[in-house]
Amino acid sequence: MGYGQTFGPLRPKKELWEKKNIINMLYLLNEASLRLIIDCGVDDFFYEANKRLHKEMVYRHITHDYIERPGTHRREYWRNSVKYQILFFSEFFNSK
Repeated sequence: MGYGQTFGPLRPKKELWEKKNIINMLYLLNEASLRLIIDCGVDDFFYEANKRLHKEMVYRHITHDYIERPGTHRREYWRNSVKYQILFFSEFFNSK
């Protein structure tokens, strides 16, 4: 489900988009119970937004893993990246 399907079109609901955008909700994070990973291809349509999110998280000292590699928002990219994400989540859940 994409952003448009969740919040509707951006233009008529700009306030909702801004309110629910993760970069504007970082203050809600409780790091004690959360680990985050951002994984995005440099040709992905979310790339610039993910870079901004990463920079804001660094600025706020929010611990996270950040990965950027060549690729787009397509199956070929995710087929490779899922291996790293499974390792990330496996380590997270095994540490609990």
